Amino acid sequence: MKKIKNILGVILVLVGMTAMFSCQDDAPDYIAAEKIDSEQVYFPSTISSNVALSSLENSFDIIIARVKTDNAITVPLTITGNDGLYNIPSSVTFAQGESKATLKITYDAAEIGFDNFSDLSIKIGDEYTSVYGKSEYLFKIGVPSPWESLGDATYADDYVSTWFGVGNDEYKVEIQENLLQPGLFRLVNPYGAAYPYNEPGDWDDSQDWYFEINAVDPTAVFINLQEVGMDWGYGMFSFGSIAALRMSQGKTLEEVKEDGLTGTFENGVITFPAGQLLAKMADYNDGGMYPANGSGAFVVVMPGVIRADYSIDVNYIGRFINLDDASYVVAEVELGEDVANAKIALVADDSEILLDDIVEGIDDGSIEAMDVSASGNYNISCDEDGDYILVAVSYNEDGELQEVDTDSFEYAVDSVDDVITSLSAISTRSAKIGFSKNTNQLKNLQGKVLFR
Repeated sequence: MKKIKNILGVILVLVGMTAMFSCQDDAPDYIAAEKIDSEQVYFPSTISSNVALSSLENSFDIIIARVKTDNAITVPLTITGNDGLYNIPSSVTFAQGESKATLKITYDAAEIGFDNFSDLSIKIGDEYTSVYGKSEYLFKIGVPSPWESLGDATYADDYVSTWFGVGNDEYKVEIQENLLQPGLFRLVNPYGAAYPYNEPGDWDDSQDWYFEINAVDPTAVFINLQEVGMDWGYGMFSFGSIAALRMSQGKTLEEVKEDGLTGTFENGVITFPAGQLLAKMADYNDGGMYPANGSGAFVVVMPGVIRADYSIDVNYIGRFINLDDASYVVAEVELGEDVANAKIALVADDSEILLDDIVEGIDDGSIEAMDVSASGNYNISCDEDGDYILVAVSYNEDGELQEVDTDSFEYAVDSVDDVITSLSAISTRSAKIGFSKNTNQLKNLQGKVLFR
């Protein structure tokens, strides 16, 4: 057995020698690598293509590297795109033995201004370039507006819920405020993982997506149309407000406020009138825009704010005739859970009378009103034909007026179309339209495209 092992060992050695000499005969002649004559200067691949400067500083450093470090050298640089806002040296110097050098860019943040970004290029002289890295550094540079995190706000969407069969769940999302423009807020990734109805793949997680809300004037809140980083199969969602759209078409903020298109920021809560928000999906109907906030449920509640529900809703639901043939307007009233008491009044619809004056009259008692203490149906005597408005106001426990709602209607004493014979049969009116996400089938969206 030992002999057999020895013989096998000799055979293996001979085979190896044969292969070795065979390879030597066929191998090409060795050619030494070309000697590096230049210092091989380059920009490291780790430097960012977006540079956000601090408004509290006046300089920014860029690292440049080289391969050959024998000598101290000065490398020429070519600068393009600079509009005079940045002081960029036309060369960079390497000390002997050093593989890295620092190029210092100086600036005046006040002169640059916030959110004024420039596209710059710094190129290394041709005689110094390298195969080890980039010879040209292309980047965007500027001073971004400073934002401060306020914590987690409570947010309810009513953009997606107007279009798709999902609820208006409230959820937590970080909110930031612009330090230069108090009242300019932005939600951080509100339609990413935090959105209750998202599934993996529904949103772009390659970057942060900010949703800005302009409440600089708290009585006239608007939202510029902006992408939100979410796609449910019909292209990227973009959300905004009709007020912002009308302003982009030439109206002033005061005009859209007077038109009732803006939202409000009161007591730490941002809300919008029902139907006055705007949404689109990039691949649906050529990106046509449609009204959103169909339920009026959109809300942003600031961190730490405890929200009371002083909402009030009034609707004319018909005419009631009692046994004595007396006619009554039937008003359906729904009160928020924190409403201490409320009042409703029936007034003639006169275009010359301002709603503010009517509310003031109800509040001070100069306009007759009915006291309301709970949700339900209320009968108000009315025996004359005409156009009327139901006006309802709610109060907190301190007797302070909170919210107002109205409903206009035409009333005819002899009409039989709207007579209610059984008040117990009345149900609250409701409607739901939208899309189906799970089946990827659009439902019919009621209403016309506002803008393309």
